[in-house]
Amino acid sequence: MSKQFPHSRELLDIVESKGWTLYNSATSEDLETAFTWEELDSKGPTRTFEFGNNYIFTPIKTNGQTLRQAYAVTMGVGPSFIVPSIEAHLNMNGKTFLALDKSLFYYFSRMFFVSEEIDYVLLTSPLNHPHPILMIPAQHALEKFRDLFRVITPADLQRAQYFDMPNFQPAQKRRIVTNN
Repeated sequence: MSKQFPHSRELLDIVESKGWTLYNSATSEDLETAFTWEELDSKGPTRTFEFGNNYIFTPIKTNGQTLRQAYAVTMGVGPSFIVPSIEAHLNMNGKTFLALDKSLFYYFSRMFFVSEEIDYVLLTSPLNHPHPILMIPAQHALEKFRDLFRVITPADLQRAQYFDMPNFQPAQKRRIVTNN
């Protein structure tokens, strides 16, 4: 049985307040392909987050749209963390961020709940290159979503400048420093 993220409802409320939601896109091991948009649509948005699963951000459907139609409007561009200062970056580890208007930002389309040495939330946009990666210890995820979650536009992405952190290491290779 998977371990549930204890702040699922609050985190989902934050995301939905910006016009987005999440679908569980984890596949069982016997499946060779990912879910189709229609299969995700039939499952409906997730209500809880479980470690070991991954989720895709989508706009909330409107006016009888299918999930495919809602996603096509944005192509997944929107969910992001705007990090206004180095202090706001505390308790997070990131790779390939963008700079815009004197702030850093990470955009993402997927959220993974990982349970290894420590429980953490990994945010990324794997289909884009270079793709941002942001890791947050699970104990700080709700706070970071509350403080930093925003929706950006394609125009923001076009104006942004990319930066890569060459010494980034995934959590299993080093510990994330946290400020308890």
